[in-house]
Parts: sequence; C-alpha cells; structure tokens
Amino acid sequence: MNAVMPTAGLAVGGLVAGLLVQYAPQPTRLVYLVLLISYLGLAAAMLTVPESVTTRSRLSLIPQIGVGPASRTAFLAATPCLVACWALGGLYLSLGPSLIMEIEHSENLMLGGAIVVALCGAGAISCLIVRSWPPATTMVAGCTVLIAGVIVTMAGVTIGSGAVLLAGSVIAGAGFGSGFLGAFRHLVSDAGPHERAALIAAIYVVAYLAFAVPAVIAGVAARTLGLLPTTIGYAAMVAALALTSLVAELVQPFRS
Repeated sequence: MNAVMPTAGLAVGGLVAGLLVQYAPQPTRLVYLVLLISYLGLAAAMLTVPESVTTRSRLSLIPQIGVGPASRTAFLAATPCLVACWALGGLYLSLGPSLIMEIEHSENLMLGGAIVVALCGAGAISCLIVRSWPPATTMVAGCTVLIAGVIVTMAGVTIGSGAVLLAGSVIAGAGFGSGFLGAFRHLVSDAGPHERAALIAAIYVVAYLAFAVPAVIAGVAARTLGLLPTTIGYAAMVAALALTSLVAELVQPFRS
C-alpha cells in the first residue's frame, strides 16, 4: 500500500481537480476549499485512531532519515529508478496539462486532469497487479515498461498526437508504479526492523526531491527553450535513469 496510495491519490486528485477547474464555479478557489475540508475531516478522524505503539520518549517524535549498512549498495543501485519514476510524475503534474492542451489546441482544462489520471491511475493499478512478484523482477519490469512508455510519449509529442501521448502516459504510468514498488520492496526487504522507518523516510526524501526539483528546472527551461523541446529532453533524461537502473540490476543483481 505504500506504493499504491500515493499514485492512487494523485490520480483521484487530478480527476477531481480537473472537473472542478473546468466545470465548477470559482475554479481557482473551490479546489483549495475542497482540499481544506478534506484535510480537516481526516485530521478529526485521526483523533479516533488508537495508537499502535508505546511511546518511549519525546525523542521518538524526532524524524530520522538513514540507510543502514545492509541497504546501502541496494539503495545506490535503486536510486536512478526512484528518481526516474518520481521525476516522470513531476513532469506530468507540472507540464503535462499544458502539453496536452497545446498539442490538442484545446482550452478544456479537463484534458490536464485526464493526462494525470492516465499516468497515476495506471501506476496504482500496476502496483496491484505485480504486488506478488519478486521485488527484483518487479523493478526490472517497471524500468522496462517505463522506458517503453516514455518512447511512446515522446513520439506523441513529436507528431503532435494527443491520443498517442495519452497511450504513452498509460504505459509509462504502469512502469512508474511497478518500478517504484519493486525498488521500494527491494530496499525494505534488506533492512532490519529497527532500520526500516529511517530507510522509508530516506526513500521518500529521494522520491519527493525527484518529484519537485526537476519539474521546477523544466518549468524555467520551458520559458526559454519552449514546452515541446523541454518535454522531450526531460523525458529522455527519465528514460536514461531508468535504463541505468535496469542495466545495473541485470549486470549485477543486488540481493533482497
């Protein structure tokens, strides 16, 4: 569920936001009001959830990030896969809506929601499909499918076809979900019980930095180079990172 819920949440958020922005009143405000009410409801619900562990001291509230000795080699090998998966997500959530609207010559903002749903929805579904596969197999398959999806996506951008772009998004999304799940399970399986919380924190630090930083750089680059060239260059970088992890795993598999 650690891999399913983030992608499923992004898919639902993209769908709901697209609907609200396109069809509801006050599109720049209503979506944030809906989020605020949802967060307040979740916070209230959390007050009713019983604590599952015994608190030992206030020090337990201090966040810890770390990679144990047994996981370090695997972490280095899996990092390109983690970065590729989440950088791809950052591309779609930042430039994806503008990209498909430009290609389709449309002002329908629901198209922006559709491309996010295509990527993240496929990611969530793929996690459910491959959840019983061995971690190494899942990561290799994920990287392979992600590369294929990126190639189809770049083809859609190059020929100016929204349909091909959406098809590539679904394929890339399947690689995103399964690649991240495989890397996540590969790493966690190597860690001792006392190391897993810090390791999971480290995984998500890498993931969310990859989610945010390249997207910001791409946004700046798009203003200078143009949206389509920036997208193709970004996608090529993502494919290269996925290929790096794929080759590393095939040449010298790291143990789970």
